[in-house]
Amino acid sequence: MPLVFFGEVLRVLVVASHPDDESLGAGGFIYRLVHDCGAHVTFLILTCGRKGGNGSRRFKKKKRRREAIAAAKRLGVRDVRVLDFPDCGLEKKQHRLIRQVEKQLYYKDRTERYNLVLTHAAGDAHLDHSTVSRAVVSACRRFTGGILFFHTPSTILNEFRPSLFVALDRDSLKAKRRAIKAHVSQRKKDFMSFKRNRKIADGWAAFHQLDGAFEAFEVYRSCWGVDTKGQQVLGGQRSHKSRQEKKR
Repeated sequence: MPLVFFGEVLRVLVVASHPDDESLGAGGFIYRLVHDCGAHVTFLILTCGRKGGNGSRRFKKKKRRREAIAAAKRLGVRDVRVLDFPDCGLEKKQHRLIRQVEKQLYYKDRTERYNLVLTHAAGDAHLDHSTVSRAVVSACRRFTGGILFFHTPSTILNEFRPSLFVALDRDSLKAKRRAIKAHVSQRKKDFMSFKRNRKIADGWAAFHQLDGAFEAFEVYRSCWGVDTKGQQVLGGQRSHKSRQEKKR
């Protein structure tokens, strides 16, 4: 099992470049985390997604924010933060992105707010997506929880190596469909078709000779036996190293 949480309340941070990325990449899993595991989930969406796919059309910020909030509610998520970094320009703001993710990830005393982070796969043809993936990895360099990469329509498949497959039951598929539909301004884009997304979910199952539909995730990091300050925890007790051991 790649991710182990014994008796912990799951606190999940989902970091996405644009509104709709999180629904497409992990909507079913997010729904199951909330409804099956009682997880507390936060969406950190770094742009309003104002630009169209070919750059010829612009969407209103308020409308895309409303759509993001509506989609989140359909997945059971109430904590949604939509920021205003430049759409299709995130590569110019990498250090600011890292600081923003760090600000969300840690309390002031550097203890961790979350124990699981979901974000874009590193190998992605959309520069905003790959930039966010790198920024999250950098912000999480001392993070002791799990880090999962999800895929979106622009993910480069031969660079995406999933090893965690989440089964989508009837309820989670329905919630994912409703979340995708909440992004009304994007409905004419072919990759927003639920039928297409369902085929992808069925494809992961067929490829691995499984029944049903699945979302796939690449496990970037999975830690076990440490507390939120990065110290070893053995038998429920912190293991403090002596000064001599630290010097070694």
